[in-house]
Amino acid sequence: VDTSLGNVVLRPGFFLAGTVRRSSGSSVAGADTDVFDGITGDKLFTPNDNTSSNGVFLVVVPAGNYGVEVCPKPADLLVGKEVLGVAVTQDTDVGAITLQGGVVLSGTIRNSLGVPVPNADVDLRSTATGASIVLCFDNSSASGTYSVVVPTGTFDITYSPPGPGCSSNLGHDHDPGVVISGNAVRNGILAPLPIPCSYGKGASAGAPSVTVE
Repeated sequence: VDTSLGNVVLRPGFFLAGTVRRSSGSSVAGADTDVFDGITGDKLFTPNDNTSSNGVFLVVVPAGNYGVEVCPKPADLLVGKEVLGVAVTQDTDVGAITLQGGVVLSGTIRNSLGVPVPNADVDLRSTATGASIVLCFDNSSASGTYSVVVPTGTFDITYSPPGPGCSSNLGHDHDPGVVISGNAVRNGILAPLPIPCSYGKGASAGAPSVTVE
């Protein structure tokens, strides 16, 4: 039926711009840029936020403190990057964001029965420092496969099940100390949790429950 949305209030905004480049200095075209609230982590709606042919992005955001994540096209073989602590109180240019070349880490994520797990998440951390590596397009496909561009080095890989909390009743898979010096294939296996878990509502008296972080 006819429906009124009421008043839609648009906040005043400022331009937030930057230039995405390779380490050689050449422009990175078609990279996706996303802006996240620095406090809540919520993603802002920023239409037309891909970089132009000369590597420039230009979006409008309200005043605030933000993180800017850059995800180049997979075919460019460049590692994604995040710029944190971007304070916007006026039109702001974050300057040049340089992306380093990378290699392809790929594989398949399955459960313990060998069935592919779609929409599972892949995370990568430096073994030496614990620093998180920005991975773009890192969820598994309908066939359980994933492919991400990563830097070379030694890393801890974590495969996480889809959905909030323990809704899938699958656990995580940790693959520590993986040396990546070129294109690599690593597979993940998500084993079932030992007992069903509950979250978001009270469990019946005497029923076992597990909290999964």
